[in-house]
Amino acid sequence: MYFGFDLGDGESCVHWTKDGSTGMVNVVPVSGRGSFLSAEAKLAGNTIVGHAVRENQENAEDVHVCFKRRFLSGSPETDRVIRDFVRGVLCELRKNEDVGAYVDDPENACFIVGCPAGWKEADRERYRGLMTEAGLKNVKIVSESRAAFENALHSTENAIDPDLAEQTVLIIDIGSSTLDFAYVKDGNEYAVSTMGNVLLGGGLMDEMIVLHSLEMQEAAAPEQTREIRALIEGSDSKKSRLMLAVRDMKEDYFRNEDLFLSENRTLEKTVKLFGNGRVYQVKLTLSPEIVENWLITRPHPLLDGQSFEDRLRDSLVSVYEQTKKQQVPDLVVLTGGPSRMHFFQELCRSQFRTSRVIVSDSPEYDISRGLVFVGSVDENMTACIEDIKAYVESDAVENIVGSAVPQLVESISQPMTDAILTHCVKPCFQAWRDGQVGTLSEFEESAAHRMNQFMHSGTLQEAVREQVEPWSEQVILDVQKDLCEISRRHHVDFSIHDWQLNIQPEGNAQTPISIDFIRMIQGIVSVVLIVVTSMICGGAGVALLATGPLGIILGALLGALAAWVGKDTARNLIMKMTIPGWMRRMIPADSILSQENRRKISAGICQGMMDDAGMVRDLVDQVSECVDTAISEAADGVEQAMVA
Repeated sequence: MYFGFDLGDGESCVHWTKDGSTGMVNVVPVSGRGSFLSAEAKLAGNTIVGHAVRENQENAEDVHVCFKRRFLSGSPETDRVIRDFVRGVLCELRKNEDVGAYVDDPENACFIVGCPAGWKEADRERYRGLMTEAGLKNVKIVSESRAAFENALHSTENAIDPDLAEQTVLIIDIGSSTLDFAYVKDGNEYAVSTMGNVLLGGGLMDEMIVLHSLEMQEAAAPEQTREIRALIEGSDSKKSRLMLAVRDMKEDYFRNEDLFLSENRTLEKTVKLFGNGRVYQVKLTLSPEIVENWLITRPHPLLDGQSFEDRLRDSLVSVYEQTKKQQVPDLVVLTGGPSRMHFFQELCRSQFRTSRVIVSDSPEYDISRGLVFVGSVDENMTACIEDIKAYVESDAVENIVGSAVPQLVESISQPMTDAILTHCVKPCFQAWRDGQVGTLSEFEESAAHRMNQFMHSGTLQEAVREQVEPWSEQVILDVQKDLCEISRRHHVDFSIHDWQLNIQPEGNAQTPISIDFIRMIQGIVSVVLIVVTSMICGGAGVALLATGPLGIILGALLGALAAWVGKDTARNLIMKMTIPGWMRRMIPADSILSQENRRKISAGICQGMMDDAGMVRDLVDQVSECVDTAISEAADGVEQAMVA
């Protein structure tokens, strides 16, 4: 069972599924809410989390919110709070009748936890350690941007065209503490590359609302406000109480933004803080005017003098400039609870005018749903890789290659014959016929030497390559059929793009096993040339001369001499004799290139190769190794990327 745990700085969510390939993904309520507050506190000595903290905040102690943003600081206190929060969530999951029996089962539970795309590997590993210490089983840390992409691809509410998803996609994930960008380019790459990790999120707005409210209150009660500021700065628990109240107000506002704008409504809430033996009251206010003039457009010290809008616009411009060097994204996916904000959506649309910009109806669920799909996708891919490796270890490829060798031998014999006759035998025969070469033994030696040199030439290699390439393609296509069947068993897509074999998880959101066909074919061609060249240069070339051109010449000269002294003796005598010129010229110049001679040499090449069991075995072994190695290297690369 896969659990997608989106532990956010402001809100968190857990989804689960037994099999992500079915698309049946369900939310697990925590403290009665699908999307629950990332809040942790103690009540009567027990840990409470989520909305239970807000409901009991008058009596709760040691209240903590906004702790995820502080994780990178490495604070032991922050680590403790995160562990306690996760333990509290796990306790809630145990109470759920659908999943309670599975969450502690290491054989059946797998927790996929999200993190900002900008986190380094060391941070992710430390985060995974915290999750494991808190009790989660089989923890995997995954980029929230990748999870958002998976969710978008599997989501039915956005109806994304699969062809569009295979082109270029930009994920813009705005959470409570960070704004992350991830770019996915080309259908056969799927590499999620983080553009940046901007400290700009909905939680920053919460702090800005608190600062605004205190500033307004300070004018009427400066001394009391200074004491309140001191309380907040000295106690994370007291500050957390304010942040909880602010978050409720902000979510209410942006969930019903059109209504607040049309009626110019104002939200107000008073929070009591206890300290110094007295009770302090903080009046929090939020209205369209405050949102526009304070939260969005006003330069603010928390943003180094920039406004929220300016910082966001600068970030979008930077990402746009980076992506357009490759290709402006066809699709922009907005995710995270704050993506509901109209001004955020409009800024994204104005910067990426030619892109389709989408935001789901429930962005607070995007990440946890996507994490569930990631778990299923990765496990399917892992199982697929295991079966592919077993396939490579088997004799499957060898059997395919072995059955195709006769076709290869037949296809290359004719172009080899034509090339050898034209570039090796004909010039030597012409030299012997013209008297430039003395004996037939010298002719044979000269032709064999020329043949050995020619076997390494580009001319012969190109002639053979033209036949080997289509043969290689057919071998690989036969291998493809097997790989396709393996991929189907594991709900993994199988496709070919520009002679790239891609085996990838459904939804195309992860780097596939990409095998470069052209490179593989080049390797096979090289192997065939090496094996055939070794055969010809190892003595088979001389045998071909004996059955071909020398057979024609000797047949014309033996005549009565063979009848008188015997064929073998006559052949040996003639090979060493200096034949008169008039007799040499009796043999037609084009006889060497006759169809009969071509047929004999071609048949000799075929027979010689197929009769050489060692050569055939060597050819099968080396071609199979070339194919197996290419598949293994691609599978290993994806496996390493998945572990990372």
